[in-house]
Amino acid sequence: MATQPTQNPVPSESPRDLKFNAGKIDEFVTSLAMQYIDRFGQAHYTIEGINALALQAINQLGWIPSGTFQNGATITNPNQTLKDNLSGEYYRWDGALPKEVPIGSTPSSSGGVAVGAWVSVGDGALRTMLASSSGATGIGTNHRGNLALDLNALDRRPDGYAGGITDVLANGKDVDIASDTTITAPLLPAARQHIKGNGGVLKQNTSTAAGMRIESSDANNTVNSVTVSNLRSTGSTLSSEPGNEGYAVFLRNTKYTKILGVHADKYTGAVAAGTSKSIIIRDVVAHDTTFHPLNPSTRDGRGGYGVITDNITDSLIDGVILDAKGLDNGRHILYLSTGGYSNTTGNSNFIARGLIGRYADKDDRNFWGVNVRKSEIFILDGICISGANGGLAFNVENGNIADFIATNIMLDIIKYQDGLGVYGVSTPKGTTYLGARFLISNFNIRIRPKTSSLTGADCVAISVDYQNGMVTNGLTNVPAAGLPIIVNDGASNTTISNIHDNILPGYTGSTAAMITFGGSAVSNITVKNITTTRPMFARLAVVTDLTVDFQRKARVATNGSGGTTLVDANSIIASVTLSSVAVTINFPTHVTQNAIENVAAAGTAGAYHALVTNIGAKTITVTLYTPSGTLINPQTTSAAFNVILSS
Repeated sequence: MATQPTQNPVPSESPRDLKFNAGKIDEFVTSLAMQYIDRFGQAHYTIEGINALALQAINQLGWIPSGTFQNGATITNPNQTLKDNLSGEYYRWDGALPKEVPIGSTPSSSGGVAVGAWVSVGDGALRTMLASSSGATGIGTNHRGNLALDLNALDRRPDGYAGGITDVLANGKDVDIASDTTITAPLLPAARQHIKGNGGVLKQNTSTAAGMRIESSDANNTVNSVTVSNLRSTGSTLSSEPGNEGYAVFLRNTKYTKILGVHADKYTGAVAAGTSKSIIIRDVVAHDTTFHPLNPSTRDGRGGYGVITDNITDSLIDGVILDAKGLDNGRHILYLSTGGYSNTTGNSNFIARGLIGRYADKDDRNFWGVNVRKSEIFILDGICISGANGGLAFNVENGNIADFIATNIMLDIIKYQDGLGVYGVSTPKGTTYLGARFLISNFNIRIRPKTSSLTGADCVAISVDYQNGMVTNGLTNVPAAGLPIIVNDGASNTTISNIHDNILPGYTGSTAAMITFGGSAVSNITVKNITTTRPMFARLAVVTDLTVDFQRKARVATNGSGGTTLVDANSIIASVTLSSVAVTINFPTHVTQNAIENVAAAGTAGAYHALVTNIGAKTITVTLYTPSGTLINPQTTSAAFNVILSS
């Protein structure tokens, strides 16, 4: 049983207290505990505790580096340290002082590493851990728990990951392309990921591969809400690959995706968007894009696009620049296509604006700046094209094009061969499908031959084949032999207004009319506020019901022998028939019945009075009287009068 001490005052000579204190002396000297308890229950430091306090005080005062084990030293103070050059670690001597350390020593050879011998006081282990690939996991933070997680969130550059861009995206929702990165297969972003260009170039080395494919496997648009910003991407496409889909960014079956800045070259095109909805494509620059001809002689094929769509809806395209030059370098700034993957739904409910194209050394009128196929409910706004062989083409080959506005258009189009017409804006009808309900406005269109050796013919500013629309507020600038406006077969219920025409000087050819009617059947055309020095119309015979805002006049003269002569610059009279009491005027189909209902007839000054006595369907009857009021016989009397149409 342990000795129970007394509570006698100190000093006590009780045998029990002396025996108890002998045990406490042993505890004070040899115990590894920091403290012991005396006979009154009070705590006191052991030698181990006193050493700990001393070391704490020494630590607070700081260690004194005193050389290295390899160079040898004498340690005289407990706060002196030696460095082991082999490990980089620092040690203090925990034994009796002084301590002699011979030259060429190590901690192990000069006493060992243990309590009472050499004890590590350095950060070698910590530094080794921190220098390892998992070192940052040992540093805590208030954000994500440790520094490694914070750094992974902050540093999204692929050069810090073994697998490059793919590994970065597997470890988070975004990636920074800050250095040039070569790939051989397309990047495949997942939903809600963000690919950010940050000074690096994405280089696709597979000629038929896209730089990036944002694509769902079905029409459910599961890969959605992807963002691409400030991407610089270069491809390796070849003109000899007709089916190439090597686009810098390829979209299909996606929604809510945003392409916010792409600079692309050496691809089939910069951006392709197929069967996608609610997308934004903005700030696209493309050059050295590749056209892939199916046949070198016929020059049909695909490619060379700034942006191509295929059945997009509810979307915005804002800012596309295409630099095109040479044979197979560049084609369309914007191609609103349909029919890819057997889908001809068409494009609908979208805006495309800020479209700029520069063309050089192109001699191919199929390389329109903007090409539109089956589409409805859309706006094209702000188009500037220089040097192309065609401006805007609205092609109904695959389906109707309806309910659209094309506005703020600046075109400089080049004719490169006599006999091949080039067009600023063309709206050709198809055999099956139609164009309707359109507004083309605010334009300045110049069509000019490439060299002075070419004639001024074949230059057409605007060709209208659609129905229920308006062409208004613009300038046409073509050579004298060119056609400012041609209205073709199928056009109807259309107004042409507020147009100022300039004749480009320096080219050969007879002066053509301001508005030429083509084909065999055009109807219900209204022309207002046209400024030109040209004849106003050509081929009026194919028009039914043409309304104008200027007065048209023709003079009819009888020769007294049953014959007549006409002075009719506006072709408003089809035929004249004389009877013994009246003159019957028959009007051509282009004169509206409304104009006939408001016709006026006027005799020559002081000679005869002319009265319209009957108005019929496209016909009027005029009787002539002497100044005294006597009815004359037009068959036997020479007389003249004017027929005046006010609309």
